[in-house]
Amino acid sequence: MLREEAGRRREAVVIGEYCDALQRRLAELDGYLDEQALPSARRWLEWAREYVRGIDPLQHLPGMPTPRDPTPDELQPYLKGWSPQAPERHGGL
Repeated sequence: MLREEAGRRREAVVIGEYCDALQRRLAELDGYLDEQALPSARRWLEWAREYVRGIDPLQHLPGMPTPRDPTPDELQPYLKGWSPQAPERHGGL
């Protein structure tokens, strides 16, 4: 779960940097773009910033995750021949 949150945070930072660069570029081009291009780009920027807020796990303080029960396949390597499905031993150990 930590890796997933760190990955989402990394993605949020990268997209946030893109948004900052786009905002600077729009400021540079203000007055030089046609009347439809600038509003469209600003809407795109607004949408992208909202997307960043939605994926950034640090928008809210994280808490300890609730552990889930392991699946039978996840248990299998630790059961030394016992079945994860029932109290049976397999493999003659």
